[in-house]
Amino acid sequence: GPGATPDGRGYVENAKLLIFAGKDLTEYEVGNYCEEVGSDVFAYQLDLIKVKFDDNIIRLGSGMFWGCQKLEEVTLPSELKYIGIHSFIDCPNLKSVYMRSPLPPELEQYGTDVDDIFDDPERLGDLKIYVPESSVSLYKDTFPWNQSFCLSRRR
Repeated sequence: GPGATPDGRGYVENAKLLIFAGKDLTEYEVGNYCEEVGSDVFAYQLDLIKVKFDDNIIRLGSGMFWGCQKLEEVTLPSELKYIGIHSFIDCPNLKSVYMRSPLPPELEQYGTDVDDIFDDPERLGDLKIYVPESSVSLYKDTFPWNQSFCLSRRR
């Protein structure tokens, strides 16, 4: 049922994380208490540097980390099927995104371009996108992950 996350930092309803209160937290792991994370849940959490998602999460809402100025590293779930637009906009220090899903997640909400997930390529600096070794060719063949912007950053 609805209620606080085990650590008391969030609120979950219908297996969806809707609210996160992480002031002063630099690292956070989203546990197996939800299957979906709502829109803007981590937006403007100005202290977050590193976030990891439990593998069972299948959908991440739009604007996920919008404005997380210190964010450097995100590890996405292996079961991830959908990622919302504007997930990593205005995250100037983002260095590493670990895509653990063997199947490339779909871009939701009418996103048409990888710029709809990440920031302007010129502002992204050293960002690297890591995908499972066995899935590299699949990501290379799947929109929007097949765009040259992503390919040049994939490791």
